[in-house]
Amino acid sequence: MKNLFLGASLLLCGLSAAVAQQSTHTPPLPLLDTPTLQAQQTIQRQVSALKTGSAMDYYLGLRRSKLRGLTLGQAADAADDKAAGFKPTFSAGALIHVVGAGFQDRPSADPNAQADQEWQRQLFNYRTRLLFGGNVSAKTSWFIETEAPTVDGIGWGAGDTTRNIQVSPIILDAQVEHRFSDAFSIIAGMQLVGINRNQLQGAASLMGVDFGYYQYNYTLTQNSPLQNNYGRDIGVNLRGFFLDNRLEYRLGFFGGRSWDNKGPFRTIARLCYNFLDTETGQYYTGNSLGSSKLFSIGAGVDMQGGYTAFGADAFLDLPVSESLSILANTSYSMLNGGDPGNPYNMGTLIPKQSILFGEVGLYARKLKLSPFFIIEMNTFDGDRAQLGLPESADSDALSDANALRDISRMGGGLCYYFNGYNANIKLQYITDTVHSFNPDGNVVGLSRGVIWAQLQLFVF
Repeated sequence: MKNLFLGASLLLCGLSAAVAQQSTHTPPLPLLDTPTLQAQQTIQRQVSALKTGSAMDYYLGLRRSKLRGLTLGQAADAADDKAAGFKPTFSAGALIHVVGAGFQDRPSADPNAQADQEWQRQLFNYRTRLLFGGNVSAKTSWFIETEAPTVDGIGWGAGDTTRNIQVSPIILDAQVEHRFSDAFSIIAGMQLVGINRNQLQGAASLMGVDFGYYQYNYTLTQNSPLQNNYGRDIGVNLRGFFLDNRLEYRLGFFGGRSWDNKGPFRTIARLCYNFLDTETGQYYTGNSLGSSKLFSIGAGVDMQGGYTAFGADAFLDLPVSESLSILANTSYSMLNGGDPGNPYNMGTLIPKQSILFGEVGLYARKLKLSPFFIIEMNTFDGDRAQLGLPESADSDALSDANALRDISRMGGGLCYYFNGYNANIKLQYITDTVHSFNPDGNVVGLSRGVIWAQLQLFVF
C-alpha cells in the first residue's frame, strides 16, 4: 500500500499542476507540397484508425519521418468507431542490428606486470526483432515484438569453441492499449518500463549504438534482481496527457521481483513535460533527424518492497538552422535496494548507488551525419550490510568496497543515415573502466577500449 500511495501522490501532484496551468495552443503546421501530400494521404489511409499514444505511434512515426508536418494525431482525428467503413488494421516489420566489434583486454592492476592489451573480435546480430501491431477499433491497439534471447546476440563467441548460432526467438513485448481519451489510457501486458527517458526510448532511433549501459543492470533477464525481460515487465500502465498533450503522466503496477508470490507489486510513476513539440508515442525518440523541435524534462519513481529508485531527465532535439540540429539527452538516477533485514528487499542485490547518463550530438541534414559523445558513471554508496561487510568494518574498508564496484564509460562516434531510420551505420569508440586492488592495496581503475560498428535495417 505504501508504494500505491507514493505513486498516486506523484500522479496527483502532476495532475493538479496541469489543472492550475493555463493551456496553450500549438500553431497550425505548414502546408505540405504535392508529392508529400500524396504520400501523406497514403499513410493516413493506413493509420486513420490509430489514436494518439500507442506503441505503434513510435514505429509509424519512424516510417513517415520524411513527411514534415504530418503527426499521428492529425491522421487519427477524423477516425472513430462511428466512422463509415472502419476496418481493423495490421502492420508488420523488422529491426536488425548487425555488429562488428573489437574488445581490448584489460590491463593488470599490477603496474609491473607484462600484460599485452590485445584485441578480441566479434561479429554478431545484436538485435533481431520482428514487429507486429494494429488496431481492433479506433481506440484499441495491440503490439507484439520478438527478440533473439541472447544478451550478446546471435553469432557471439564465448571465448572458447562455442558460438550463439542457433537461437529460438522469445516474445519481448505483448501489450494491448485502450484509449478512453487523451487524458486516460490503459496499457496491459508485457511492456517496456522505466523512470527516465533513456529507459523508455525505442531502439530504432537511438543517438548512439545502444541504450545507457547501466540503465538495465537490474532489469535485463529473469535472473536479474527485478526479474525483467530486457527492461520489460508484465503489468498495467495508466497513461494520459494534459495541456495540449504537453504534460504526460504514467502510473503502472507490475510483477517485479517474485519472492514468495506474497510480496508487494512493483509501482512505477513518471511525469514528463514537453515545452516545444509534443510526443505521444509510448516509446520516446532519440534523434528525430531534424523533423521535430523537442525540449522536455521528466522525473520518475520505481518502488517494490524495500527497493526504491528516483530519477530525473532532460532532452533536447532542436534545429538551429535548416541543415543542423543539436541533440542532448541526460538523466540522473538514485537506487537503493533497501535494508537486508526487510523480508521484501534487494539490499544485497542493489546496493545504494547513483547512475549518471549523458549524450550530446549534432545532426547535419544535408550530409546525413550525426556525431555524438557519451558519458556514463555508476557510483556506489552502499552500507556495510548491503556490501556483505561486518558491522565492525572501518570506514576505509567500506569506502574501498564501494569503490571496487564503481564503473564508468566515455567515448563517442558517428552515424551516417544513408536512408534515415531504414538503413544507417554507426561507428563508436568507448573506454570503459572497472576497479581492482593493486599490489599496494589501493583501488585503481582498469580501462579498456571497445570499438563498435553497427548496421541498422528497419522496415515497418
